[in-house]
Amino acid sequence: MPNQRDIAASLGVTLATVSRALRNSPLVAPGTRRRIQEAAQKMGYVTNPLVATLMEHVRTGRHITDQGTIAILTASTSRDEWLSNEVNDSNYRGMRDHAERRGYGTECFYLGQPGMTTVAVDRILQARGIRAVIVADPTWPTLFRGFPWHRYAACRSAWWKRSSTGLDTVVSDHFHNLGVAFARLQRRGCERIGLCLHQTTSSRWIGAYLFHQSTLPPHRQLPVFQGPPGPHAPAAFRSWYETWKPDAILSGGMEGWLWMQETTTTPERIRFASLNRPRNSPFPGIDENSHTIGTAACDVAINHLMHNDLGLPENPREILIKGMWIE
Repeated sequence: MPNQRDIAASLGVTLATVSRALRNSPLVAPGTRRRIQEAAQKMGYVTNPLVATLMEHVRTGRHITDQGTIAILTASTSRDEWLSNEVNDSNYRGMRDHAERRGYGTECFYLGQPGMTTVAVDRILQARGIRAVIVADPTWPTLFRGFPWHRYAACRSAWWKRSSTGLDTVVSDHFHNLGVAFARLQRRGCERIGLCLHQTTSSRWIGAYLFHQSTLPPHRQLPVFQGPPGPHAPAAFRSWYETWKPDAILSGGMEGWLWMQETTTTPERIRFASLNRPRNSPFPGIDENSHTIGTAACDVAINHLMHNDLGLPENPREILIKGMWIE
């Protein structure tokens, strides 16, 4: 594999110039920088991220107290906004705590802030010598368009319904979790179990629900209710409820319970369970183990970094974390 000295010799420039150009340093003229980067790509040069991190510490004069930094990308505008969601908070703590155990730091980047384009994010990460990235927010799939993944050891800890981008992913096992919740309600004598979700919610819950519905006799099979956006969801729910008369409802979060309260006179008579149960909820449901999801995502990013495995994998993997039923 060629090194920076080989690139310098082939182009007749100094080793320092090659080093700066590969870091996008403004000290190198744009034309020279582009010529060096194109030559490096043609020669098959690949940056060793651990060496790059070490050299960044040397250049900036910082003490080498850890292995480097893992960037966590979110779509929020601030730390407070992102971590106000308890799933995000637990997920982040799993990443941060495990990174510290492995000798790494973490830094969050809030991509909802003004000016945080893909070009700006890449420039910041390069300037700080950050080579590992975890995409931790499902609401910003536009990051995938045009982002230079070939520079980074990356994975994601969130699942996009409409995204086909090939990052390795750590995510909750929605299919398994719904099966557990469905079986628990059946044990309580529930015979007409409905699934109520927002339209943007995971289709894997729907797939699992339809599978379990198919095992029931036809008169006990209910269609999925997917609440439309805006103020029309309660009215649509009422129509669905009065037509199908469920004796239990599974919901992605708490939306099903809110719709029940708005549209039924005796919601307490209906069994309710959440597939993503909030802490301290009065209802049973699934704890998705968000902390473990963050831990596993951190491991994936670090393993890619250690093996100099940059860019989008040819065969992306999914690691599914099973949830736990909580009474």
